[in-house]
Amino acid sequence: MAFGPDSFFGDHMGFYRALSHSNPWPVPEHEPVEWVAGMENPGEAIRNAAAWLVGGNALRVLAAVQDNERN
Repeated sequence: MAFGPDSFFGDHMGFYRALSHSNPWPVPEHEPVEWVAGMENPGEAIRNAAAWLVGGNALRVLAAVQDNERN
Protein backbone atom coordinates (compact mmCIF):
# COMPACT_ATOMS: atom_id res chain seq x y z
CA MET A 1 0.00 0.00 0.00
CA ALA A 2 1.18 3.51 -0.70
CA PHE A 3 -0.08 7.05 -0.37
CA GLY A 4 0.43 9.65 -3.03
CA PRO A 5 -1.57 12.80 -2.47
CA ASP A 6 -1.95 14.30 -5.89
CA SER A 7 -2.78 17.78 -4.77
CA PHE A 8 -0.59 20.81 -4.47
CA PHE A 9 -0.53 23.95 -2.40
CA GLY A 10 -2.89 26.64 -3.63
CA ASP A 11 -6.23 26.34 -5.39
CA HIS A 12 -6.01 22.64 -6.17
CA MET A 13 -9.80 22.30 -6.41
CA GLY A 14 -9.85 24.95 -9.14
CA PHE A 15 -7.13 23.01 -10.93
CA TYR A 16 -9.11 19.75 -10.69
CA ARG A 17 -12.26 21.45 -11.94
CA ALA A 18 -10.37 22.87 -14.90
CA LEU A 19 -9.15 19.38 -15.84
CA SER A 20 -12.32 17.46 -15.01
CA HIS A 21 -13.30 17.18 -18.67
CA SER A 22 -10.21 15.12 -19.50
CA ASN A 23 -10.85 11.94 -17.50
CA PRO A 24 -9.38 9.09 -19.63
CA TRP A 25 -11.33 6.28 -17.94
CA PRO A 26 -15.04 5.66 -17.29
CA VAL A 27 -16.25 6.87 -13.91
CA PRO A 28 -19.38 5.34 -12.36
CA GLU A 29 -22.16 7.54 -11.06
CA HIS A 30 -21.14 8.96 -7.70
CA GLU A 31 -21.77 11.81 -5.34
CA PRO A 32 -19.20 14.52 -6.01
CA VAL A 33 -16.73 15.08 -3.18
CA GLU A 34 -14.84 18.37 -3.11
CA TRP A 35 -12.16 17.12 -0.71
CA VAL A 36 -11.58 14.87 2.24
CA ALA A 37 -11.07 16.88 5.41
CA GLY A 38 -7.45 16.52 6.43
CA MET A 39 -6.29 15.51 2.94
CA GLU A 40 -6.68 18.86 1.17
CA ASN A 41 -3.19 20.04 2.13
CA PRO A 42 -0.27 17.95 0.82
CA GLY A 43 1.88 19.11 3.74
CA GLU A 44 -0.47 17.37 6.19
CA ALA A 45 -2.06 14.59 4.11
CA ILE A 46 0.45 11.79 4.76
CA ARG A 47 0.71 12.60 8.47
CA ASN A 48 -3.10 12.60 8.79
CA ALA A 49 -3.53 9.37 6.81
CA ALA A 50 -0.92 7.62 8.97
CA ALA A 51 -2.60 8.86 12.16
CA TRP A 52 -6.01 7.63 10.94
CA LEU A 53 -4.60 4.20 10.11
CA VAL A 54 -2.82 3.86 13.46
CA GLY A 55 -5.90 5.13 15.32
CA GLY A 56 -8.24 2.83 13.42
CA ASN A 57 -6.02 -0.19 13.99
CA ALA A 58 -5.70 0.59 17.69
CA LEU A 59 -9.48 0.91 18.03
CA ARG A 60 -10.00 -2.43 16.27
CA VAL A 61 -7.50 -4.13 18.60
CA LEU A 62 -9.09 -2.61 21.70
CA ALA A 63 -12.56 -3.68 20.54
CA ALA A 64 -11.34 -7.23 19.87
CA VAL A 65 -9.72 -7.43 23.30
CA GLN A 66 -12.88 -6.14 24.94
CA ASP A 67 -14.98 -8.73 23.05
CA ASN A 68 -12.61 -11.53 24.11
CA GLU A 69 -12.76 -10.44 27.75
CA ARG A 70 -16.56 -10.54 27.68
CA ASN A 71 -16.60 -14.12 26.33
